[in-house]
Amino acid sequence: SISIPEGWINHLDYWHGFSIAHPLGWSVETYQGSISVRQDPLGFTSAWIWPFNLPAPMTAHQVAEHFVRMSKAGNSTFQAWIQQNTSPETSRISLRTSASKYGQLLSGTWNILVMDGTANISGYWAPSQKIAESSQILGTILSTFETLELMDRQSAFDPAENAFSVQLPASWSFSGGMNRNTIGGTGMPFFTISDTPSGSVAACMPNYS
Repeated sequence: SISIPEGWINHLDYWHGFSIAHPLGWSVETYQGSISVRQDPLGFTSAWIWPFNLPAPMTAHQVAEHFVRMSKAGNSTFQAWIQQNTSPETSRISLRTSASKYGQLLSGTWNILVMDGTANISGYWAPSQKIAESSQILGTILSTFETLELMDRQSAFDPAENAFSVQLPASWSFSGGMNRNTIGGTGMPFFTISDTPSGSVAACMPNYS
């Protein structure tokens, strides 16, 4: 079993199928399959992991090239260097990175592993003046990552027009549809997903809370 430092929180996410531990006060964010664990709201000091299936056979170098292009598209100051000489066919490579974010210079370390049609990009970044002191705790966070069995799900659809679909836990209920009673007749999806008939726990779109 994975060792979790005393006093840390073990974050369990059965919807996305993973667990990861972090110190008290840190937060976990998920976005399009990627997972980040942040010490601060802007993510200046963060551990990051992104496991995904490859659409076609690729080497670690090719995945790294895509990662760098994607990162530079989001931040033109992003730069990356391979840490050691590796052959083009290798399944694992490591990168050093730097980027400026809101005026803060960030340094990072990344590992890219390709195996059996899957890729895993994991690493961390922190302000350059703090990267040395932060690397141990960020590496420990990444070492606690585990996959979990996904929660059972069901799909629900707009009942009138079949204009949208949404996934929800298998035992939860769905109500809603497409609202055309708007200025200009623009369609707006609305729905409520709840765990009980009373709706004591619910997700709403739009959110009227």
